Amino acid sequence: MAFASADSPFEPISDFEPIQSDSIVPLEMPWGEQQQWALRDNIHRYLVEIPQLAYENEKGQPESTYALWMALTRDVIELAGYDIEFIRKKYKETMAGFEHPSKIKLPSSPPKSLPLLDQFDFQPNGGVSGKIQGLKGFADGTSVQTSELVQVQLTIPRGYVLTKDGSSAYELGLPLSEETYSSDITRMKINISEDEIKKGLVSSIEKTGQIMGDRETTDLLINLGSATAILLGSATAINMLSHHMTVNVFWV
Repeated sequence: MAFASADSPFEPISDFEPIQSDSIVPLEMPWGEQQQWALRDNIHRYLVEIPQLAYENEKGQPESTYALWMALTRDVIELAGYDIEFIRKKYKETMAGFEHPSKIKLPSSPPKSLPLLDQFDFQPNGGVSGKIQGLKGFADGTSVQTSELVQVQLTIPRGYVLTKDGSSAYELGLPLSEETYSSDITRMKINISEDEIKKGLVSSIEKTGQIMGDRETTDLLINLGSATAILLGSATAINMLSHHMTVNVFWV
């Protein structure tokens, strides 16, 4: 959900409804083995699980996996400039019968996309403002502001944000100001408690274990992470990497 006050320059959003990709006719573009392998090798890095925004996939099955398609096309040079709906169409063809070498489980149907917030800036209300793309009822480039965010220590490093009420999520584009962005993130990280770090760490490790299918390694990491969670608050360094952030954890 997003909102705006009467004197706000931001457009209010009453309903979160991403533009339905099924109604969009994708542009036809050249596609070869380089693009096919680039998609196969990189897509898992841009998948996020958002249970609060579950939907039905093409097979009518419940799904909560979204792909950060815009980030993928910005970061992976072989896919740069490609139309998102064209890549989603090629995803289905490319992934048919494909098994990732690392046994990573990938959705059989093309994951949905999130509306994009570009030129984003964190706001005093705990939300984020920016230029919206891909949200039904709004022209691309409209300035909007979200309500308060939640789990920023987990979502922002992955390249998206989730509102506290769980009603909406947005992919992050480029920040309005890298300097402001860095100071805002530092402020957010300072306010994270030990329990929040531990809870988020265990949750992330559990999800990683499910993907990799290695219970022994998962248990080991959980035990190590829980024992050192108090150190993570002061030993986490956040650096900008393209439009993403890399969280470097130094185990002591």
